[in-house]
Amino acid sequence: RARARTRRYGNKYALAQMVLKTEAPLDLSEPQHDGTVTQSELEDGDGVDGAPVYVALRGRVYDVSAGAKFYGAGKPYHHFVGRDASRAFATGCRAAECVSADLDGLDPSQLRELDRWME
Repeated sequence: RARARTRRYGNKYALAQMVLKTEAPLDLSEPQHDGTVTQSELEDGDGVDGAPVYVALRGRVYDVSAGAKFYGAGKPYHHFVGRDASRAFATGCRAAECVSADLDGLDPSQLRELDRWME
């Protein structure tokens, strides 16, 4: 619950509020987003002109806008942005040619590494 609040509201003290029982109830009457990101939205999520920064792993899209110092234009991981970078995260390869959704040929330890990134 604390991790979800931290991600949704950017509140790094969410756990303390839970422990001290001072947290305000969430308003769930109106969903903020249905959670679906299309391929086109993923590709447009490159951080340019205020757009969000998206990276996908195993088809699940993550908003990594808060990590602009890593994923922003000209930064070390920018070539992961707007694409499914599953293979690169599984193998630890940072080269642009490793950025792919293809998991064929990966061994179990590499697949576990990808799962670790997705936690």
